[in-house]
Amino acid sequence: MIGQQLQGHAATSDWLFLSHSEALHDLSWRQDCTCLINLAFSPLLRLQTYDPSHDIDGQLAQIIKDTQSHFIMMSSRTVYGPAPHPNYRLTETLKPSPQTLYAQNKWLIEQSLVTSLGPDRVTIIRGANVFGHEIGRPSFFGMALSRLKEKGEILFDMNPDVRRDFVAVWHVADALVKIANAPRPGLYNYGSGFATRCYDIARWIIEGYGSGIIQSNNIEFKDQFYLDMSHTKDSFPLMDVTPDILRTDCISCGKALKERS
Repeated sequence: MIGQQLQGHAATSDWLFLSHSEALHDLSWRQDCTCLINLAFSPLLRLQTYDPSHDIDGQLAQIIKDTQSHFIMMSSRTVYGPAPHPNYRLTETLKPSPQTLYAQNKWLIEQSLVTSLGPDRVTIIRGANVFGHEIGRPSFFGMALSRLKEKGEILFDMNPDVRRDFVAVWHVADALVKIANAPRPGLYNYGSGFATRCYDIARWIIEGYGSGIIQSNNIEFKDQFYLDMSHTKDSFPLMDVTPDILRTDCISCGKALKERS
């Protein structure tokens, strides 16, 4: 989803876009590559323990190891594990505590990249909940959009008042363009930088769609978090995502769903 958004970005007309299979089997791109962004991740590493044969980041790192190319890895905030009480703020200084196989594998890959290429050649971005016009995708937004279209409702499996950090994919693409144009090594968060009630996210989607109700089959508060963006904004000239912008982005997803109906 992020790759498609980047490919349509006005600033990437001279970028080379390859599938992971193309990049791994035809190495002609290597000599002219100054910065590599990998957005591919094997679905097998979401479900099983680490296996280097499925590690696309690691394989690409070996291909550029004897070049000067910089590597940008799109990781996940799940590497941090549960956000600390009481404010649920995730900062880059926190000790990782990954709770799932996916998060554990992302953490292992982050460390492996730094070991393989050296800390000066690797930028790791831990992303928040990235969303877009993504009906059918196995994500919070994808499932919400699918159910809204099929059943006229958005159903939560947790308390709708749970607060999380959401950011639209077009802002992620804008950020990656700026980061790739002047990469700096290290670990960086990327999200909206604030927590929003999931109920409000659903309400804004429905506002754009024009109809629908919100249901919940669970009142448990779980997985609340937001990413502290201080370090990232100090390092790169990124646009601020405000609550008003987030609302507009959610409404646009509802409108896009309506247009497909």
